[in-house]
Amino acid sequence: MSGHGGNSTRDGASVPGGRVPSGRRLDPVKDTEPNNAPGGRLTLGQGTAMYVGAVLGTGVIALPALAARTAGPASLVAWALLVLMSIPLAATFAALGARHPDAGGVSTYARLAFGPRAAAVVGWCFYLAMPAGASAAALFGGAYVAEAAGGGRATVLATAAVLMAVVNAANAVGVQASGRMQLALAAVLVALLLVSVGLALPHARAANLTPFAPHGWTAVGPAAALLVWSFAGWEAITHLAAEFRRPARDLPRATGAAVAVVGVLYLLLAFAIIAVLGPGAADSAAPLGELMAR
Repeated sequence: MSGHGGNSTRDGASVPGGRVPSGRRLDPVKDTEPNNAPGGRLTLGQGTAMYVGAVLGTGVIALPALAARTAGPASLVAWALLVLMSIPLAATFAALGARHPDAGGVSTYARLAFGPRAAAVVGWCFYLAMPAGASAAALFGGAYVAEAAGGGRATVLATAAVLMAVVNAANAVGVQASGRMQLALAAVLVALLLVSVGLALPHARAANLTPFAPHGWTAVGPAAALLVWSFAGWEAITHLAAEFRRPARDLPRATGAAVAVVGVLYLLLAFAIIAVLGPGAADSAAPLGELMAR
């Protein structure tokens, strides 16, 4: 799983910018300095868009309603806590990606820290989990199309198949084409969510926020457990670290920008769904669609 940004060493470690001489062990300081050499062709904007797309995905479709069903308006506390917790997590992956811009991503970090066996386990976990996650995301999208256009299960499956075909075609063309497409899609998605929330908030009612914790404060924990899915993805872009033009500079900046965008959008969207839809948000199959309809 070696990438373009590092060279393999005799013990399987990848060191950005150079090869470790035979017989010398990795220096934990010198060999983990950020790589400032030019890398691939991904720009800061494209990298940020890929991060936003990796994290701000299917979470906006169904999870606000599931969390509201579990904890009521107190689910907003779960959203806020997860946004705060995602900051050090995302920063950690950004730092690792800047120091080791390798296509192995998390597998490379596991190899450097724990050896090749741990790296193999991590690599296989990613290899087996990604197809399942992509299929689930496509089916979520298909369900939204079926909700709007009708057609039931056939529409869901057909839409999911089209989405998977488009994504695979973009990946086959190359990472730069994927970056450009992701930048355009992320811009449309962010604009759509902001406009939807902005137009829906005048319909918000303070009464929809009471009682704030109808199922007790202990329900915030299960709601947060549901919402973790919404914050998965900070590790995904580390596999593309070597594709950034300047990994040491651009990857941390892209991560910081993505954390800010995702955090603000999630909090605004969750608040709008609960404050505008009220108790009905918990029973909605498509809360984002209903918010847009308002």
